Amino acid sequence: MDILLTLEQRFECMPDGSVWTGGACNHEFFAKYRDVFDRVRVLARVRSVLRASPEARRADGDGVSFSRIPPYVGPLEFARGYPRIRAAARDALRADEAVLLRVPSAIGSILVARFEGSRRPFGVVVVGDPHDVFSPGAVRTPFLRLLRWWFVRNLRRQCREATACRYVTERTLQRRYPPGPQALAIHGSDIDLSAEAYAANSRVFAAPVQSPRIVTVGSLSQMYKGTDVLI
Repeated sequence: MDILLTLEQRFECMPDGSVWTGGACNHEFFAKYRDVFDRVRVLARVRSVLRASPEARRADGDGVSFSRIPPYVGPLEFARGYPRIRAAARDALRADEAVLLRVPSAIGSILVARFEGSRRPFGVVVVGDPHDVFSPGAVRTPFLRLLRWWFVRNLRRQCREATACRYVTERTLQRRYPPGPQALAIHGSDIDLSAEAYAANSRVFAAPVQSPRIVTVGSLSQMYKGTDVLI
């Protein structure tokens, strides 16, 4: 069986049709799903470019293909392009594929609305909390309250209706967005860390540290990572 996987990350498509990403979701990330499924089809925002970004890595390839959603950035562009976005998302559905949605996601919400009344099973991977993402001061938009209400409401509904739920937290997201009573619910991160990423022992300093440094790793495209609060 094949699988359709949706996510909110943006991708770039070269003139030769190859798809590239500057984020974590490269071909290796999607290829993990082929341990279970024959092929992976990714439904995501893809924009056409003449040349991929210098740091980009290949996202499509052996057993991994893309169905393109018209590219948009932010709620205003989403609203303007909604008819085309909605049509592209729904046209991508195939009856013989499993469906897995990385949520919260505007694209995922479109598909879940399409499933109403069809009893089509789908799974969700809950990777974030819109209640925190759209908290005051985290995202600068005049539609903050509306977006927070809409995404929280939709994520609760999606988890409740999903056949299977995987959370990236052990308890926190499950409390706010509980799975349905009959759903398979598990937790675990999908971040890959090699053996070199782990230290065998704690670091030992011969003398007190005079100039300590704090390191935080994450996307800084929005303020919800809280780096300003950390500082």
